[in-house]
Amino acid sequence: MAAESIARNPKPGKNYCLSFFEALACICIIFIHIGFPGDFGIVMHSLGRFGVPLFFLISGFFLYKEGMTENDVRAKIRKRAPKILYLLILSFSIYLVLYTLFAEFRTGGQGGANYLKRSFSWQNIVYFFIFCKPFVNGKNWFLIAMLWSYLFIFLFPKLFSKNKWFVYVLSLFTLFWYPFRLVCIITKPVLFGVELTKPFMYLSWFNNALLFISIGVVLKKNVSRIMKLSNKLILICLFSSVALMITEFFLMKKLLHTNTSYCFGNITCVMSMIALSIKNPNWFSKLKILQLDGQWTTYVYIFHPMFIDLIKLIFDHINWNATLERWIMPILVILISVPFSILFVTLLGKIKKQIAKKKEARA
Repeated sequence: MAAESIARNPKPGKNYCLSFFEALACICIIFIHIGFPGDFGIVMHSLGRFGVPLFFLISGFFLYKEGMTENDVRAKIRKRAPKILYLLILSFSIYLVLYTLFAEFRTGGQGGANYLKRSFSWQNIVYFFIFCKPFVNGKNWFLIAMLWSYLFIFLFPKLFSKNKWFVYVLSLFTLFWYPFRLVCIITKPVLFGVELTKPFMYLSWFNNALLFISIGVVLKKNVSRIMKLSNKLILICLFSSVALMITEFFLMKKLLHTNTSYCFGNITCVMSMIALSIKNPNWFSKLKILQLDGQWTTYVYIFHPMFIDLIKLIFDHINWNATLERWIMPILVILISVPFSILFVTLLGKIKKQIAKKKEARA
């Protein structure tokens, strides 16, 4: 029986179904930041909305373990937080240099200083700490949101390890923010001089990251119940969620001329994906790309904005059909960012192995 399991699953213990959804998420997120034109672009944009909530939910799912103590929670945060901080510093460094050079290039050597001055304004510093808005490359806000969420959990570990109701209540708040966002879009309220319709106000640790992390904890607490569900029921829920997600997003675009990271469809969508992964860890195990070592999907998320901007810069300086460019751009970004991220992770792994070997030799 063990031999059969290993044959089906080349790496025992790895959840290939979950890895597949992570890979799908990082690809679909690209369609948010550089989409196709027309209604097809709206549909693809809407599909990408499950991506970041899925990453948050997965973090919560693997954070919790039955019988864990407050010290166990803090030990996990100590192990995870430095990795997130490393990714944040890497992203910040890359885009600070890149966008400063872009500003210099586009203004003939006068824009770099102005760009830095605008980026590090007092307002942006406040937004960084409260709303997780990066100084550069706003697309990587999720790293800050994850870090602040981990800090909160580290300070109040008992709420996640012992408290039986806190994560459930917190999870239910995901159902609050969507209608709240809709009301703000329609009424356009202003609080302390800040428009509450600003998208970055809904991409923060306390009303996005922490809530989906809590859903992940709730799902982990109820694994035994999830195992009793049929695949058919979960798949119906998944496809219904995708249809609802597209419908909600499409209507918002058409009727309100805006969008939101929140909708009821993407909440149930990511929950269905986790449920399927719990029941069917070996699904998609034959896909070679899922057998690669390293979190290349995370680096796709980090690096793809860089390739969007570089490709745009190239297209801006050649005579190219604008409509055709919009159709080609998303495909180019995927074809470049995925292999680049895989190569980066592979090289990083080799460097780590070499360092480990040198340490062993010295010891």
